[in-house]
Amino acid sequence: MIAYANLIRRHFKATRPIVLGGVEASLRRIAHYDAWSNRVRRSVLIDAKADLLVYGMGERAVLEIAEGLRQGTP
Repeated sequence: MIAYANLIRRHFKATRPIVLGGVEASLRRIAHYDAWSNRVRRSVLIDAKADLLVYGMGERAVLEIAEGLRQGTP
């Protein structure tokens, strides 16, 4: 997730907000213990430099965000 967000930022600089969602984003929305690296990691929102994080799978939230962007809501 972090790698993909960084690639989008690098290659598509004018991209609209990057929105993270799904199970991994939901679990990593706050600081958490990472057993692989044996340390506490920051929120994925900070690590991925994303603009929004949708809790859960986020199907409805993504539609609402897209509609807001279409209408010009900041």
